[in-house]
Amino acid sequence: MGSEEEMQVGNLAVNMGLEAEKPAVPLLRNRRFVMVWLAGTLSGLALSVYLLTESWYVVRGLGRPEGLGWVLMATTLPRLFLMMIGGVAADRFSKTRILFWSDFTRCLLVAGMVGLLAVGGLSYGGLIIFALCFGVLDAFFWPAAQSLVPALVAKEQLTRANALVQTTQQVSMVVGPALAGFAVAYGSFTASFGLAAVFLLLASIVILFAKMEQAGSSSSRPATSPLQELREGIRYARQTRFVFIIMGISLFTNLVLAGPGQISLPVMVDQYLKGNALDLSYLESAFAGGMVLGAVWIGWLNLRRRRAVINISLISLVGVMLALFGQVSTMWQALPVLVLFGAFLSAGNILGQSMIQERVEPDKLGRVSSLLATGSMGLIPLSHGLVSIILSMGVPMPWILLVAGVMMTLFMWWVLWRVKMVWTWD
Repeated sequence: MGSEEEMQVGNLAVNMGLEAEKPAVPLLRNRRFVMVWLAGTLSGLALSVYLLTESWYVVRGLGRPEGLGWVLMATTLPRLFLMMIGGVAADRFSKTRILFWSDFTRCLLVAGMVGLLAVGGLSYGGLIIFALCFGVLDAFFWPAAQSLVPALVAKEQLTRANALVQTTQQVSMVVGPALAGFAVAYGSFTASFGLAAVFLLLASIVILFAKMEQAGSSSSRPATSPLQELREGIRYARQTRFVFIIMGISLFTNLVLAGPGQISLPVMVDQYLKGNALDLSYLESAFAGGMVLGAVWIGWLNLRRRRAVINISLISLVGVMLALFGQVSTMWQALPVLVLFGAFLSAGNILGQSMIQERVEPDKLGRVSSLLATGSMGLIPLSHGLVSIILSMGVPMPWILLVAGVMMTLFMWWVLWRVKMVWTWD
């Protein structure tokens, strides 16, 4: 989603050491973008391999399934609490250096886990400590990664660039767990964690081939403390109409969508579709495939006009698919609904992200991205909790999905009706 001011091309040229009027280079011939894209793909593979291996090690290796939630919380909570600091760092320092040190340090951490596993010394407490450190580094990695693409490609290429990045990230979320499962099943936990470390090492090497830009705009603005810059980012988001409205849409969407969307799959398969684990994997694959199709589709279209209206309309269609999923009674009905669900969600996310990258001032992009991510992530546990409470009250999952989907769709229509300025945002 997005923010208000036009991207300052001349300022960006100073930051990156480029000529402001340099013609756009085709994406796949843009060496720096390709290197960042490849490094991000390798990092995504590493993360998906790591998370599956970590979860299975707790359940099977340590025999402590009841402790899995705490390990996952240790991995994700640092991102929630430190993402805004990571956004400040992304705006103050070289983004590619942040990516390099994040990947390389995580590689060393996972290599340390491999060493402890080899001698039988990776305990539950030790795993939580490693998970916390991994999460802290993640909090600095993502704001830098999300705010770097606009510095590498022309404004009119942003939608296609984001579509390319999102497509490979979705593929990595499918391929990574499969590789981890194969490594654990036919090798060991040591082999699977080792695979994650190799991907992180490769990512850190690849990012070195993207020319390191100079640190943000520190040479063109007075020195300020990180706390002052954080406050400046919050004030900018609050005072910039575009960012404020998009943040509200994002918060509402995550509150209504995250819990029903994530919890419903296993519940619907077990209680209403009368399926098994294989059927669940089919539905998850259908959703992931839809995400890939949506990314490819929106990248091919490369829309330049009425993007805010199209974005909000796509989110309203996500609400329609959410409501429809609660009404399916067979697998053949559920599969196409989830494909469309994933496609609309992916296309909307890419359009929104591209608008943010274009409209937010470059020296504030890291902080704005981290603010959006922090707000959204903070509501996901609340959404999960609300769905769990409603289910415990005996409300059927199809009704939860129907109400959540209708609320989401009506809210997006209300935004289109009442917030007239979205019709002027390209």
